Amino acid sequence: MLADCRPSAGARYVWSYGADSGTFNGIDVDAFVKDLPIARLEADVLITYEISGAPVAGVRSVYLRADDMATWQPADLDPAPGREWQRFSVRWTPTKRGAVLLASMAEAVRGPLQPMSGYRNAIHKVPVNVV
Repeated sequence: MLADCRPSAGARYVWSYGADSGTFNGIDVDAFVKDLPIARLEADVLITYEISGAPVAGVRSVYLRADDMATWQPADLDPAPGREWQRFSVRWTPTKRGAVLLASMAEAVRGPLQPMSGYRNAIHKVPVNVV
């Protein structure tokens, strides 16, 4: 695939346009763009658009945890709206005021969970201030 793109000799990254779209930071995006380091392509990058003739499956479930919660709580997952981000919600009652770190973790239809850290698709964490 890379040979068909014919990158210049000095190129260090290729940019891929994903099948997902939606609104990010208030801006409508037709297709999200992802950078791929050329040095990693042959070693550990797999580009997939279908498996056994079927489109790649999406998210099966989402979990949420706050740093004041002992376990991950299942979230309500909205139906997939096509190629966009899939919304989820969970009812959470804070146990303290002040800074709290919320984290969300997705589980794929085929079972794998998002990694805790160390990967680009690692669990997403958001600091919030409970008043």
